[in-house]
Amino acid sequence: MIDFRPFKAIRPTRDKAYLVATRSYVSYSEQALIDKLNNNPYTFLHVINPEEARVHNIQGTEKYKLVRKTFKNFYRDGIFIADERPAFYLYRQSTPLHVFTGLIGAVSVFDYNEGRIKIHEHTLTRREEMFADYLYHTGFNAEPVLMMYPWKMKLHQVFERYLLMRPEYEFTSTDKVLHELWVIDDANSLETIRAAFSEIEAVYIADGHHRSASSALLYKRLLSEGTASNESGYFMAMMLPETELVIDSFFRLLENSSAEEQKKIEEFIHSSCQEITSSQPVKSGEISIFNGIEWKTFKIPTEWFVGKDAAKQLDASVLFDHILHPIAGIADAKESERLHYMPTPEGRKKAENWAKEHPYSLIFELAPINVETIKKIADLQLVMPPKSTYILPKLRSGLTIYDLNIH
Repeated sequence: MIDFRPFKAIRPTRDKAYLVATRSYVSYSEQALIDKLNNNPYTFLHVINPEEARVHNIQGTEKYKLVRKTFKNFYRDGIFIADERPAFYLYRQSTPLHVFTGLIGAVSVFDYNEGRIKIHEHTLTRREEMFADYLYHTGFNAEPVLMMYPWKMKLHQVFERYLLMRPEYEFTSTDKVLHELWVIDDANSLETIRAAFSEIEAVYIADGHHRSASSALLYKRLLSEGTASNESGYFMAMMLPETELVIDSFFRLLENSSAEEQKKIEEFIHSSCQEITSSQPVKSGEISIFNGIEWKTFKIPTEWFVGKDAAKQLDASVLFDHILHPIAGIADAKESERLHYMPTPEGRKKAENWAKEHPYSLIFELAPINVETIKKIADLQLVMPPKSTYILPKLRSGLTIYDLNIH
């Protein structure tokens, strides 16, 4: 039932792929971004952050037009090439701890609207509209939405054949991740892949809810204008077997204004929750807390879970509903200026250093959830609280580009 199709990617030449592909723009510090832009003329950061826009502080629609202009310049200058035949793109990312093997193609807006591409997060209307406007003026997807699907032998067999061949791209980025990409464009493999996905009832968004929603919004806009193309009814995604998805959590970093405020929260937790022998990693149904001096672990009271739906039974929901909101006074877990998030893979030491720089702060650590929990919540059409999951792999921008064919 899933309409997953090959497409003609616009992508870097083999010799420049390692220079073009980039992490998400927001993941760079200001200094790192400046260094990249000053020292690498090929980085895709030049496309999504054009020099003219930086120098003259151009924002919004005019900036998006400059993005399109810079993208066309990269193509004109031979940094990008366009594949002549539709293809799927087999992408493998290898880290010191994990190996991820996924397939890049185009998914259908119709499947998204019909609920066959399942979601587990709320999206913000203003961000949807902003991203849709960005797509309208730039005309391309540069980073795939990460989706997960049930493992299928017939797909695995296609992948195994290609993994024995020389990859089109093979490079290691400075974060010690090996990136490899194979172009799958033979007719038999394309048909096998499409047929295999047509047998799958639903896939699940792992990372990229706003990009998916904005693609659907864009297509609706183009239909109303009478300018929709066949390509604009799809958007780029990478399908990853659900068995390979890695799910971590976030530290919740709570700033308090005084020692009294910190003490009030700690006293409530001590009086309401049972302290247990510290365990690391923290387990489901537990909360580990750092008060600037030491870590303590508490068992969440069973009654805090009773009578709630699957999303409200998540540890992150229970923490917010029983501690962060009523006791710490956090009204909105996504927008609060007092509540910050740090991926747990960055380590307790980094979180502790943050606490030392913020007197009276508290750090909360929760266990990661699993794939089945995400699927259950999506199937029930529920949503998880903000920063419930830190998902790996993190995909690169500019490695394969999907042309929406609207310009």
